[in-house]
Amino acid sequence: MRVGFSGHQWRTGIDWNWVKSAIGESLSTIPDEFDGLCSLATGADQLFARCVTERGGRLIAILPRDDYESFFDDPADLSSYRELLQAAVEQIELHDSGKPEESFFRAGAYITEHVDALMVVWDGKPAQGFGGTADIVRLAEQRRCPVLHINPVSRKIRGSKKWPSLFS
Repeated sequence: MRVGFSGHQWRTGIDWNWVKSAIGESLSTIPDEFDGLCSLATGADQLFARCVTERGGRLIAILPRDDYESFFDDPADLSSYRELLQAAVEQIELHDSGKPEESFFRAGAYITEHVDALMVVWDGKPAQGFGGTADIVRLAEQRRCPVLHINPVSRKIRGSKKWPSLFS
């Protein structure tokens, strides 16, 4: 089983402890070994990556660009990225050199193409820029990839009809 991820970066008004708990509980429904694919971005991606490793999953890092580290503004987030990158069992480097938002969209597209299901931490609103989580959700739905939607604002978890049956 391969589970991909897309989600919000840090923002105010979200209980990040609840988000980490929701991700962990959702991953606990997977009974066997699994791979977790994400880009290790600041915020929800890093929470997902930690939950994957805590749950005993294989973390696979999808790196959108050669200069990816330059997009981490906070030294603590960069340090966390580097730590998680070391924990990853595989690093897939996309070497994209286009506009950053296009690179991040292509990384999300890569993830949706290579997973059995997608988990997202998303407030349900349109993307603030091209390549945001809303765009990745739309792409996953077009590809009929099951999506588990963790809404960090309403604190609700909603899955596609296919999500629970993937693990039984």
